[in-house]
Formats: sequence, C-alpha cells, structure tokens
Amino acid sequence: MGISIKRVSRRINVLLIFFVTFALFTLSAVAIASAVTAQSSFTPRLTAPESDNEYYYSDMNVFYKYGYPMPNCTAYAYGRAYEILGEEPRLSWNSAERWFTDNEISKAYKTGTTPKLGAVACWSYDGGGHVAVVEKITDDEITFSNSGYGYKNFYLTTAKLSDKNPGQDNWTFQGYIYIGEFESGDIEPPTEETEKQYIITSTNGVNLRDKPSTDGEKLTAIPKNVIITVTETTASQGYTWGKTQYNGFTGWCVLDFAEKISGEPTEPTTQPTTESATETTEETEPTTEFEPSTDEQNTNNILYGDTNSDGRLSITDATLIQYMLADRVVFSEKQMLCADFNRSSRVDVADVTAIQKTLAQ
Repeated sequence: MGISIKRVSRRINVLLIFFVTFALFTLSAVAIASAVTAQSSFTPRLTAPESDNEYYYSDMNVFYKYGYPMPNCTAYAYGRAYEILGEEPRLSWNSAERWFTDNEISKAYKTGTTPKLGAVACWSYDGGGHVAVVEKITDDEITFSNSGYGYKNFYLTTAKLSDKNPGQDNWTFQGYIYIGEFESGDIEPPTEETEKQYIITSTNGVNLRDKPSTDGEKLTAIPKNVIITVTETTASQGYTWGKTQYNGFTGWCVLDFAEKISGEPTEPTTQPTTESATETTEETEPTTEFEPSTDEQNTNNILYGDTNSDGRLSITDATLIQYMLADRVVFSEKQMLCADFNRSSRVDVADVTAIQKTLAQ
C-alpha cells in the first residue's frame, strides 16, 4: 500500500518543527546557563564607591536622577544592585519600607528570610524603613553595606546568622530580595592599590592613628586643607580609612572627612593652610544640639537657612546641612545658628525639609 505525498510532507513538517523546537530549547538552555555563570562571581563592596562611579552618581541611578542621592539607603542599594548585575535592577522606586512589599506584588525577584550574597535586606519601622545589601556571609556573621539619609554616605553593619531580626531591635525585618544567585564563600580579591590624593575638609582636622580603628593610638592630627597621599584603603567600624604619611608619621586616618582630588595630582602640603588642628571629634556622632552664644542670639542680621553665607536662601544651603549631618563638613557656631531654620535649637532633617518647602513656594 503506497504512502501519499501529502502524508510524507506532513511527517517532514512535524520532524522539522521538532528539530527547530529542540534547537531553540537547547540555545535557550545554553543562554540561561551562560547567564547563571556570568552572575555566579561575586565581589563584596567593603569600601565606599568613588564619586565618579556611575552606578551611584549618575542618572543611571533613578534616586540620584530624581533628587534623592546618597547619603540615602535606597540610592545606595539601587546602585549596588545595578553594580552587581551589570544591568538596571527591577527594584522598587519607592521609599525603603515599600521595597519588599512592592517586590511581592511585582514578583520581579524571589524573596526569603535566608541571607544570600548580593541580596537586598529590607526593614520597616514606624515612619520609615531601611534597605542594605549582603556583602559577606561567614559561619556565624552577615556583613551588610549601607548608606543612611542624614547619616553616613557609606558604612558597614554586621549581624549574627542566628538573629531572626538582623537589624535594630525597634525595626521589623521584612526579608531578603534575591536579585541573583551567587557563589557562596567568595572573598574580595586583592586589588592593586594606586596612590590617591585627598584634601582634609573637617574644620577640626582628622586623627592619624597607628591602625585603622578608633582604638588605635593617636600619632598626630592632620589639619584642615592639608593634602595627603593615600596608598591603601580599608573599611572598619563603619568608616573608610586611608593609609598615609604626615609630619614623619605613617598611619591611618578617616577619609569620610576628606575629599578626593580629581584631575592632575597636587603636591602634598606639609604645613596646614589654616590654624593648627586641635583634638578632633571626627570619629564620634556630630553634635546637632547647640546653645547659641549671647552675641549670636542678639545678632539681627542672621538669615536663617543661609549656611553658605552668600546672603540668600538656596538649595545649596539645604545640601550643606545634609553634608553636616552626614559628617562630611563641620559647621561653625554661626553656621549652626543659621542651619536651625525652624528655630528648634536642634539641627536635623526637619530643617532641610523646611528649607526645601520654602523654596518650592
């Protein structure tokens, strides 16, 4: 009994469809395997990103783009996720306390309560929230990288693996957002250190210590406006420390109170360009409550909010207050008085908000 041409044609078509489908499936599997391999390597971030890092400081970062740059936990975590993935993360654009619930709705990433490398940790509390990124996991400890609005541009925190609420006691831990699957146990590979120059910006200068720790012996103080050459950096106690030399001493100082000099290197100075540094307070929380002197209280020409003393109120004044609260600049007594925009005898984010609202009117 013969086989018709039509029947043979159908069989050929079925076979063609099968082989094409199989080929597409194979190619997809290879592509997925390649993607997983590409994401398996993880390098922890244990020091602050440089100011020219586009993941954090450019319009690639939606929080930076729309006026909510670091110090800010959402701007940092979004930038860190972008840096890890190498592509725009599908994370929430809302405030920190919404990240976990927004992801539960969007199903962009898997979630859970087990810490994993690169995962975004989410907390909520009365009036706000916080997000951070898991950088290291050891047998008994988790290391998170953070940024805090009105606090520090970059800092590290740790928690015990056994801690069911790996945050402060008054925070509610929501869970982890797993932006990818990464190999466990990776450590930060050694990088070639290059010399970088910084200028000390703290009014009180910074302490030079024999080790990168506030427990280290103070060798001397480096005054404001001195340019130092940093040969090595490390993170400790929530600060970024730089190894440098000054006045015959070699030691470590906090770089959170210095600015990296861009462009061509400048010859380092050996003498301060302002008065000598006194005992510094750069390793403690900034004093935001103050008692104005009698002379300052009786000054009639104070323009409240004018922290840069240019005779007008601008967004720069609000930004300077944020820098002061983040320990990036130190205010004089007059600047503290001007910064108290809402006359509460305390300088905080409420003054920043009040200035922004006034300028928006």
